[in-house]
Amino acid sequence: MTADLLLPDGSIHPHLLRELVALRDSIRLEEGGGGMCSDVARAVRDLFGLPFASGAFVTPEDEPICEAHCWNVLPDGRILDVTMDQFGLAPPDAMIGDPVHYRPEWTRDYNPDHATHYPELAGRPWTGEEDALRALRLLRERGDGWWLADRTWLEAWRSRNRAFEEARNSPGLLLFHGTATSFDRFQVGCREGAEANCALGVHLTSHPAVAAHYAERLARQSSDRDSGRVLVVKADVGFLHPVRDREAWLNTDEHRLASLRGSEGKDFDGLRAVGLGDDLEGACVIFDPDRCRILLEISVATALALAPEAPWSGATTATPEDDMRGPA
Repeated sequence: MTADLLLPDGSIHPHLLRELVALRDSIRLEEGGGGMCSDVARAVRDLFGLPFASGAFVTPEDEPICEAHCWNVLPDGRILDVTMDQFGLAPPDAMIGDPVHYRPEWTRDYNPDHATHYPELAGRPWTGEEDALRALRLLRERGDGWWLADRTWLEAWRSRNRAFEEARNSPGLLLFHGTATSFDRFQVGCREGAEANCALGVHLTSHPAVAAHYAERLARQSSDRDSGRVLVVKADVGFLHPVRDREAWLNTDEHRLASLRGSEGKDFDGLRAVGLGDDLEGACVIFDPDRCRILLEISVATALALAPEAPWSGATTATPEDDMRGPA
């Protein structure tokens, strides 16, 4: 097992590292942010067979930063802490924990004063204050991030965490866009190799796996095969007109849109594919790119790890088949 997880120098195998990042980010996105140490560590245990452990996360001076943290144990005994990024002590892909930061949680019933019953605690340092109370006191007395001299990594994690929270909880449709190009806002227009009816608006999907496969296809067509990524998007839209005919979807243009608007007697903010095949599952076109807000970028692996339910629409409620709407 060690050979499958670790390189000869003891570092985490790159393939495993990608899987762990994808697992962590997918859980955080699905849950709306937070460190999610317990959920992630249990998932790592179930998927990779690495034992689950929990306790306090402390400074080298034994001061508790978090009284109840969870991690895993590698086959060689080292600590694998997939969610240690939330403490801002290392970059997000650093996952080998320094043992100085990990120890049992001191509670009223489990602490070195009870070494008679728990011999393994004999001689351990202990102030007489439970970790939960001490962690709150230190935060109150020293302020946010009191354990850090440099807050760069902590602020980077918090920025991404806010995006996870917004993806789950803010109004609008939660959608995904696969790409192999870097940009921070959408524009309407067609590029070589773009999808049909690309001039109509921004192409998105409610299914992260569809966006992931599209990103992989674009990456294969580019000079950088690792360039594929998936954008998490909130769309502030109303009615999306259902399209149930594949040919109609592929050949819709401004003239057909004008005809649809006239026959329906109402306007709409975009189109959505209904029952047009797996490659168009959850697909939609939003006419106005300014209604599509990019929240964050995730890896193809993260998108594939997300729950496959349809629609994968965050806080939006279930809608009738013919009436997919954003905020009221």
